[in-house]
Amino acid sequence: MKMKLFSLLLITLSISSGCTNHPVQNTKNQESSYSSIQPYTLTQKEKEFSSLTPIDPGELFVYKLLLTKNETVEVKVDHYAENQLKQTFIHMSSSLNKGESRISIGLDYLPGDQKERLWFATLEGAKGSTVEKLDVEEGAAFASDSLAGEKKLQHDKFVVIGTYIHNSLKTDILTPVLNEPNSLKTILKENENVYVFSCRIKKTKGK
Repeated sequence: MKMKLFSLLLITLSISSGCTNHPVQNTKNQESSYSSIQPYTLTQKEKEFSSLTPIDPGELFVYKLLLTKNETVEVKVDHYAENQLKQTFIHMSSSLNKGESRISIGLDYLPGDQKERLWFATLEGAKGSTVEKLDVEEGAAFASDSLAGEKKLQHDKFVVIGTYIHNSLKTDILTPVLNEPNSLKTILKENENVYVFSCRIKKTKGK
């Protein structure tokens, strides 16, 4: 288990930090007056690197952060069961420099055990993981959604950047587009288990 965890974190950390040593060009953010987050499309090299793991492509979420100045950024993964917050699996922060950074969030089942699932996240150099013990009937349905475009980041206000749904077969999955108004409320209300990914800039003293 420890070797698999190390391999998963190593690969997501490499994707989160970029697979090359070339500095990231950030012409867009130089013209922007606000910090933002948006989906990141893996390069061919990063896709090949990611394929070395058993992670399903639909269960790895990568985002690009564009910061207008040095900031402390927080990321968390919350589990809602029957529309109630049950547990926060990951809650991590990292001090990031102005410019472009990456966030990776993903999940995978432990070898030979469909009752335990590993959640992991990377935020540039920071990384975190936790094991979830599943309490779901045999047979399940899954779906996920992510940001469709750029979203403005604000201080001390979490922005939802993705969702992962896990229902038993007795419940149809309802997946409205995440960017639609009140879509998160509908997703939480109509599904059994929803995992919500969110991000914010942490407000510091003096701001």
